[in-house]
Amino acid sequence: MLKANPVTGQTVTLLYVPASMQLPAHFHPGTVIVYTVQGSWRYLEDDWVSKPGDMVYEPAGSKHTPQAVGDEDVVTFNIVEGTLDYIGENGEILARDNWETFLKRYHEHCAAEGIEPIDVTKF
Repeated sequence: MLKANPVTGQTVTLLYVPASMQLPAHFHPGTVIVYTVQGSWRYLEDDWVSKPGDMVYEPAGSKHTPQAVGDEDVVTFNIVEGTLDYIGENGEILARDNWETFLKRYHEHCAAEGIEPIDVTKF
């Protein structure tokens, strides 16, 4: 968690994904920008692969299933506007993340690891 904006709902994060791991299918009501720092990944629904240095723009209303490709762990820099809705096989929302749930998870991680959290909502 790098930044959480309680006014706009935007989150800025670094995401680590182990090699070959598939993430849950999800839907973004808002836009998303993903910059690939390390490793390669793709959406199961498409035939392209994002590699280090690539930037992927996800328009509002996007639905996809990301998957790490190859033997290298993946690190991405992400700017998400609004919620992240995890969806089931029939398109139903199973769970929802937003700036508040990400912030809560960040504080729980810091507490578990004995790390002093910084105020990622401060501008």
